[in-house]
Amino acid sequence: MAAREHVGYPPDSAADHSAVDTVVEGEQRPKTATLALENPPQSRVVTPLPSPRRRGPVLETLTDVRREMARVYRGMRHGRIDTQDATRMTYVLSQIAKIIQTAELEARVAAVERALGSRKP
Repeated sequence: MAAREHVGYPPDSAADHSAVDTVVEGEQRPKTATLALENPPQSRVVTPLPSPRRRGPVLETLTDVRREMARVYRGMRHGRIDTQDATRMTYVLSQIAKIIQTAELEARVAAVERALGSRKP
């Protein structure tokens, strides 16, 4: 049985591990949450990497927020989203829309101030 170390461990610490993730004859063994080193006081717990999470919609523009609000509304109308949940989601989306509007206005005001500042004699 040929075994090899899990690629995620640092190369210099490979010799210190008595329990590592291994692949034995093509079979993946479960990940070990605790690594025991040769000296017990130096044992350490390794936190497994979090599973990839599903990303939500990109909400960078008011159009993106409007589309997401419409999706939530349709989900509520068709019974896929609870009315209370839809209300909460819509509230959060409206707050995101306000932030986007404020950021856009702030950028416009800064551009106008720069333009007026360069005109001063």
